[in-house]
Amino acid sequence: MYIKFCGFKRLVEVEVAVELGVNAIGFIHYPKSKRHVSIEEMKTLSQAIPSKIDRVAVLVNPKMALIDEILTQTSINTIQLHGNEEPGYIKDIKDKYPDVKIFKAIPASTKTSRIMRLYESLVDVFIIDTPSSQRGGTGETFKWSLVKAIKDTPFLLAGGINSDNVEQAKHISQCLIGFDLSSGIEVDGYKSQEKMEAFINTIKRSV
Repeated sequence: MYIKFCGFKRLVEVEVAVELGVNAIGFIHYPKSKRHVSIEEMKTLSQAIPSKIDRVAVLVNPKMALIDEILTQTSINTIQLHGNEEPGYIKDIKDKYPDVKIFKAIPASTKTSRIMRLYESLVDVFIIDTPSSQRGGTGETFKWSLVKAIKDTPFLLAGGINSDNVEQAKHISQCLIGFDLSSGIEVDGYKSQEKMEAFINTIKRSV
């Protein structure tokens, strides 16, 4: 299982995630998000992560100039797009930065599988999340039956995932390859070492 912990703002929390051996650590650069970090903060935090772990910048409809700035000034190696980015624009990013991974968040709906097909040649990993106007994560689950139509495209599941529901979530689709968590590892707006450890331990027990 590929595990991404997201929405970090403090170095001490990043260090816990690194120690737990997650596959990816994400930082949100979107001023409307309560987990927003500046590019300077992202630089400091991403530099603390070893290269074996993906360092993810979560962006919403970013201009190429912002992507340029992040990729040249930080240790980010993955761009996660959480807006309405068109396939042609993602191709432009891939053409300019062929070694950078692209994650694309797709809201869960009856159209999810069809939308994924439009992007699948351009995206490294899809993230299926709860539909909302609140970009960058909601912390709420959705009807997991919506992803049953996905037959051939691997994806990460997001949206209210935590150590209490992950065992059930594991079985929703043969295409599920992992999870993307933010609120599920938080207490009072801060990343919780206890919750991060509990989630990883739950995953390890179920392997």
